[in-house]
Amino acid sequence: MNAKNFELASLLVSSGYVKQAAESRHIREGLITSLLSQRRLPQQGWDETSIELFLAELSMMDSNNFPGAAGVGEREARIHSGIVSRRYFGLGHGVGRSGDIAAEQPKACGSSIIQKLTNYLTLDAIRFDLGLFVSEFSVLLELHVQQPVLLFHLQQGWRCRYHSQHYVLCVLMHVM
Repeated sequence: MNAKNFELASLLVSSGYVKQAAESRHIREGLITSLLSQRRLPQQGWDETSIELFLAELSMMDSNNFPGAAGVGEREARIHSGIVSRRYFGLGHGVGRSGDIAAEQPKACGSSIIQKLTNYLTLDAIRFDLGLFVSEFSVLLELHVQQPVLLFHLQQGWRCRYHSQHYVLCVLMHVM
């Protein structure tokens, strides 16, 4: 809710309660502001409600979730199952465009923000957990994208050496 809506809500219930709710919302928005501006892992983990709020707001930035939108374009995300849409917060766009895996999706502003933030947070985690200084670029890929890319690099004879200036970090995760 924005300030005007909180003001209108105070006409329906006690303004003290609305003020508490507005302060809670302000704290959650502060977390989002901090993440977007610092682009680093937060010092303290977020509660589930804050995570869901952020994902819902990002999801609303994708064109397939605009009010009254009818996704008929070739790059429009379409999710026909309500349960699948809820599970993935309405995020249905892929990554990359025109051969560039890190390119922004033209109709998926929220999904593109998630991808960019994920890359920043991945770099931050590598610096913090592994102590490697990586300043330029990272990209975190889903397994179904990562696997063929890894196989391509292995087929091309790429090797990772400690004295190299470039690192390829492959993390396989099992997601239930």
